[in-house]
Amino acid sequence: MSIFKFRTPKETATSIALIEKQRMFIDPMSPPAKQLAMIHLTERDLSIINSLQPLISSHIEEIVTAFYDVILQQSELLTIIQENSDVSRLKKTLERHIRELFEGTIDEDFIQKRLRIAYVHVRIGLKTKWYMAAFQELFNSLLTIIYTRGEMGNHTPEAIAAVSKLLNFEQQLVLEAYENEEERIRNIAQQKKEELVNHVHTVSQELAAISEQTTASLKDLGVKSETILKLSREGMELADESGSHSVEGQKMLNDHGLKLNDIQQAVSDIRSFSMELNKIALSITEVITIVDNIASQTNLLALNASIEAARAGEYGKGFAVVAEEIRKLSDQTKTSTSSVSDHIMKTNSLIGQVSQSVDKVNDLVITGIQSMTETDRNFVELLELIDNTKQQNHRIEDQMQQLNYIVSEIEHASEEVARSAVSLNDSTEDFLYFKG
Repeated sequence: MSIFKFRTPKETATSIALIEKQRMFIDPMSPPAKQLAMIHLTERDLSIINSLQPLISSHIEEIVTAFYDVILQQSELLTIIQENSDVSRLKKTLERHIRELFEGTIDEDFIQKRLRIAYVHVRIGLKTKWYMAAFQELFNSLLTIIYTRGEMGNHTPEAIAAVSKLLNFEQQLVLEAYENEEERIRNIAQQKKEELVNHVHTVSQELAAISEQTTASLKDLGVKSETILKLSREGMELADESGSHSVEGQKMLNDHGLKLNDIQQAVSDIRSFSMELNKIALSITEVITIVDNIASQTNLLALNASIEAARAGEYGKGFAVVAEEIRKLSDQTKTSTSSVSDHIMKTNSLIGQVSQSVDKVNDLVITGIQSMTETDRNFVELLELIDNTKQQNHRIEDQMQQLNYIVSEIEHASEEVARSAVSLNDSTEDFLYFKG
């Protein structure tokens, strides 16, 4: 058992018994055990550190305050603290850390806590240079306390060496964890980089294939657009031709309409003539009737004259001859009037038939005129449709020309993309080749 003396806050001398007992609880064959052996950190060193715990605990607030006074002077460190925590919380964490450090025990829990500290430092972006500088500031504060407040006499160098070894071991653990975590992050980044490169390589190949397909499709679209444009122009030519034929047909239709009007007028004249002829025939029939009546009366008079001539004897013979001739003439006249009457009846019948035919022709002419009027309206509508079609074809031609221009531009851009994809693919293949 050894005795160390140091001053308490009241500056009274106090003796602390150094109890040497087992303070290392780690696998002797583990890397940490080998590190401890290399820096010669022994069970006695840990016992000395444990004996310093009252001294350090009594000045813990002074140590922590001095530590953060220095830390907060660095703007980069201040930014890290403000973004991830606050000073009062970090002070409590540092107090707890120092107390645990001077318990003088190294076990798996001690090592894991130091590893977690390193992981947190890496996560918040604390660089190793600031960690080393801050650790040195903490070591300086501890040395000042041990030198100025502790009364250890010849044991002071041994106590300082023990503290130095322990802090060195902690630095080894933290820096190794730093390296492992940074290596893990680098591996993840490298893996992601490789995945990205492979993805880029795959995408570039797919992009090149798609670009080729797009270019082929655009060329096919260009050909089809040209075909559509050609058909549109042919449609315009056909529309022009149809328009010309329609105008000519409309003109011919108007000419036929005029002719039908002439026919209708002629039919009307024929009807008028037929009616007039029918009136004349009726007048002739009336005259014939009168003549027939006169013939009948003449025949009767001739008969009476023959009778009177017979009574007259010799004196009436000459008159009887005349009366007989008059009767014969009367009979002939009656026969002629009967024949004329028959012809007039036939004429009237023919006039009736002509009138019926004229009426039919007139009806047909009227129907034809109506039909031609309707056809003329259809021609007008057809010409309007042809004109609209021509205008639409003009718009289609304009749109197709714009489409051809756009397709040409897209085709050019697609070819540029294809070349870029091939270049990107070559670059990624070169990268993968040299990496391999």
